[in-house]
Amino acid sequence: MNTLTQLYLRMKNNVILLSIIAFLLFNQVLAQKGIIEPIERKVGKLNISIDPRMELLSTVQLLSDYFVVNRNLNYSKEVLDYFKDFSELEAVKITNKLYEEYSLQKVEYWKQVDMNFRDAK
Repeated sequence: MNTLTQLYLRMKNNVILLSIIAFLLFNQVLAQKGIIEPIERKVGKLNISIDPRMELLSTVQLLSDYFVVNRNLNYSKEVLDYFKDFSELEAVKITNKLYEEYSLQKVEYWKQVDMNFRDAK
């Protein structure tokens, strides 16, 4: 790979990283201003709270090739069916790209953590 191609790839990765950081900061600002409020319900003594940002992240992960999410749950199937028209959005493409570039290291790491946890039992 020549130097120009390497520079382009580094710049592209930096732009993706900066975009994600900007997105997270923007969400934090909205959350602090009370624009993004969690959905909260109380059932008996149980308080249930759903953060819309986490729900969005989970939906993007479901639409992408992210391996950790369980697509066999009824809820996952309903989400996939409801949002199927959004599967080509840039957020899904970026998630797939990040998964392709960084997932093998993470998979090996979590496999080791899991093995250590099982051994500790």
